[in-house]
Amino acid sequence: MKKSIYFLSIIILCSTYSNVLNAQKIIRAYVIDQSTKESIPYAHIIKTIDNSGTITNDDGYFEINCSKKDTIKISFLGYQDKFFSADEISDNARIELTQSTATLDQVTVFANNDFLYDIVHDLKKKIRKEKHVSKSKAYLFTSSKNDTQTLEVSELYYNASTKNASIESLVYKNGQSNVLQTSSGGYFININISKSISMYSLLDSHDIFPTNPLELSKRKLKKFYTLEIANRIDDLIEIKFTPKKDRKNLFSGSMWVHTNINVLKKIELFSDGRGNKLFEGLHVIDINKIKFSLILSYETQQNRSQLNFIKLNYIAEVSNHLDENFQVNTESILHLYDYNDQFIVPKIEYPEKISDYRLMTINPDTIIWNSLKKQNQIKLSKQQKELLENIKLNGKNFKEMIPNRENFFESTYEQWSSNNRILLKKNTKKVRLENSHDFKKRIAKTNFLSDKLEIETVLYLDILETKDGFLLESSAIIDPYKSFNYIEVDEALLAYANIYFDLAEHFRRKLMNELEAQDHSIKEIEEIYKKINKELSVWQDELKKEAFAGRNLEKLKEWNTLIVDELGINNFDLFNITQ
Repeated sequence: MKKSIYFLSIIILCSTYSNVLNAQKIIRAYVIDQSTKESIPYAHIIKTIDNSGTITNDDGYFEINCSKKDTIKISFLGYQDKFFSADEISDNARIELTQSTATLDQVTVFANNDFLYDIVHDLKKKIRKEKHVSKSKAYLFTSSKNDTQTLEVSELYYNASTKNASIESLVYKNGQSNVLQTSSGGYFININISKSISMYSLLDSHDIFPTNPLELSKRKLKKFYTLEIANRIDDLIEIKFTPKKDRKNLFSGSMWVHTNINVLKKIELFSDGRGNKLFEGLHVIDINKIKFSLILSYETQQNRSQLNFIKLNYIAEVSNHLDENFQVNTESILHLYDYNDQFIVPKIEYPEKISDYRLMTINPDTIIWNSLKKQNQIKLSKQQKELLENIKLNGKNFKEMIPNRENFFESTYEQWSSNNRILLKKNTKKVRLENSHDFKKRIAKTNFLSDKLEIETVLYLDILETKDGFLLESSAIIDPYKSFNYIEVDEALLAYANIYFDLAEHFRRKLMNELEAQDHSIKEIEEIYKKINKELSVWQDELKKEAFAGRNLEKLKEWNTLIVDELGINNFDLFNITQ
């Protein structure tokens, strides 16, 4: 008996010791230059156990969650890598990196730099052959300012896919933006930053981007560019590329290449001409002149380039609708993190080319957003925090700017609210079909009312996995891209449209009641979501059959009574319908 007790004690002690080893720790530290003691922004912080990690901010600061047994690798181009046990890094430590020794003089013996064209050409071929698609989360921070004010600060989260050293896709998860009114009364908002970043490919030419050396054949590379070595550190060389003529359709810049394994580590691209169509600002009529830069930084993973972040800066001379000219300076950085792990995508479909600002009208601002901010290991610098705090104090959240519009279907996504009723307008211009001209002709000829009105409702559900389980947030939404009205508007039609929308809210509440009654797996959540959507579809189809567009007021009144009982909203009274 005593032996058994002793053996059990050993098990308990071992288990306790194992738990201590695996205990989670948040490392908070700064990365600085050993000689100058200055901060090193954008240094890579990698957990070697799974290659996940973060980067330092502009202050050289980082935070990362890990277990005490993790090994942390800290690296930055031009510095020697450092490895630490997570357990040995004290809170707010200042970790010093030592600069690698530059050896530029070793390459000056070459009579010409023809070999550089071979390096760039071979690098292009290797990147082109890579089939691996990397999946990760992504966080985009953007700020815009003029000479005196910060005009915009936005934060957005995505699922990112990267291939061939470029972004393949960004799928929206959640986002917020705060904006400040300009002296002329308008707003400056970058509505296409993520689009500009995600559609840029290092290897494939694009009409609205200048060309870079990796897009060209070896023959054209020699024709258009002068290449020279700007720096050399161990097996890394920095190749500077300069257009041979003053061509606004060519990027200038430099790239760092690990010559032993033929891997791209970093590329910087500069343009002072082409790019006016890349960036689009709300209340801006023309972008008269623009200079911009792109920096793409990589970690080496299995002898290939793993995209780590993209930094975009531009300075533009713009004019507004009052013919006022002013300068805008925008800085944007897209961080990729949590490789091989992605967010659960919200339950909604939207057009591929829709802007981020349209998407921001979809998601609520509370539970999921707050948790995303807490989970995010990309930490804002002191300057970024000040920009954000200042614009929150003096500006407003973008969603607060959206007015209630009578021509609803020409508006943004609309969330259900007991305080607001939707209003329809006949002959909406925004019919979102590939061939809207043929669609309008068909609508004009048809005699069926059911072909002239479509109200597309969505049970929006956002799911976020946390250490304590799943967070859920939902809303009932009307999709303006799939909704249209070609019927004369009267009170009965308005009551019908709102009752139809109210049904979606009724089933949204039913969905959340079922999901929150107990803990569910993600598979169970998916099944419940599908079931409730199917039930909603059956009820809405029944409403269409019995009282489409309010043509049968007696039947519509029965549905109105149901909504009064379930939601406490009497649409007949609100729209002054009497029988």
